[in-house]
Amino acid sequence: MIEAKNSAPSRAWGWGACLALLTVVASGSFALGCRKSAAQRQHDHVGHAKFRRDRTTTRSPTRTTPTTRSEKPTAPSTRPTMPALSRGLAPLPRGVQRGICYAHNWQGGGVRGYGSAASLASKRELWALGVRWISLTPFGWQPSLTSREVHLAPSHRAGENDRRIEREIRQARQLGLKVQLKPHIWVRRGAWRGAIQPAGVDGWQSWFASYRRFILHYARLAERLKVDAFVVGVEFKSSSRSQRVEWEKTIAAVRAVYRGPLTYAANWDEVATIEFWDKLDWIGVQFFPPLTTKLEPSDAELLAAVKRHLARYRRVSKRFGKPLLFTEVGYKSVHGTAIRPWDWPENLADSMRRYDARAQAQAFRAFFLGLRDVEKLAGVFVWKWFSDVDTDEEGRLGFSPRGKIASQVIRAVFDGR
Repeated sequence: MIEAKNSAPSRAWGWGACLALLTVVASGSFALGCRKSAAQRQHDHVGHAKFRRDRTTTRSPTRTTPTTRSEKPTAPSTRPTMPALSRGLAPLPRGVQRGICYAHNWQGGGVRGYGSAASLASKRELWALGVRWISLTPFGWQPSLTSREVHLAPSHRAGENDRRIEREIRQARQLGLKVQLKPHIWVRRGAWRGAIQPAGVDGWQSWFASYRRFILHYARLAERLKVDAFVVGVEFKSSSRSQRVEWEKTIAAVRAVYRGPLTYAANWDEVATIEFWDKLDWIGVQFFPPLTTKLEPSDAELLAAVKRHLARYRRVSKRFGKPLLFTEVGYKSVHGTAIRPWDWPENLADSMRRYDARAQAQAFRAFFLGLRDVEKLAGVFVWKWFSDVDTDEEGRLGFSPRGKIASQVIRAVFDGR
């Protein structure tokens, strides 16, 4: 999402290791707490209104909580349904990464999460859909946007711990799937990492020293397990331009321990401001821009909007001579999903909080049709799919295309069927 995720919407709590959110305790130490109550989530939602996605700069989604409000099916629409939604779509070119952002289920202590029997069944579904890559997401934590330190929690029982990550990678390999490792930072109360501003005159220096310890832990893990690709950072918009030297140091440090290809997952409105793309193998894009202001846009309107955004990224690609890798692209199954692609269902207006699988499929179709204009395309990772095939944390209004007509659109371009 993302934010994202821009990977980054105003997020509620949930998903994977969000069960293990950092809580600042009175002693000043850190404790891992369970998911918040509805009252606590409402308090955080109000207290952090400035990070809501009512801004032009938006994040892409990274995690969410189950939906509790009513989810009424949308009224009949004149918009196209299958097979019209997959008509005209062609398979992605040979060699292009066909990926899914693969989320760990934390319920029951994570027993149906990464590396579990449930996860194996889920990945078999993905293979049948034409998916050949999965993106895995371990987490680091910090208590606030002004924190100077990133905390590593590689062994938390319910979360995306190292043991589970390793099992998941080995399991994916057995199925023939390739793996991208994409570590995220989670800020307490769901604040967006793209707004991090470490306190003090030496705040950024301290923060980057800490961040490098965090990212190098996973870079070494990626090298040891021969992971196919690695993401050095996700949506750090507040530093990607102003702290170019620190990012170049970080990239060099990762290169020293990991020998595979690297990218940085830039928020959709951050891509053109970054000057260190020449140090990376791909230009990573968290694709969650607004495509319309209408609840029921036409196919032509959505496609034109997609092409406008892609044109900007193509210019960056041409300037640096690097292919584009869409590290996240996703749409909720709600009415008017293309208005605020980054946002969680619970943050939307009531007029949009209606189940609408066609809107989700229509938005994906516009995106994939627009990709035809991209001269250098490394791959696409769809946001998102859960490790437990029997549980969807987000509810049916969420981003997962599983069991929805959007999955047929994805199959048309990933698998050609």
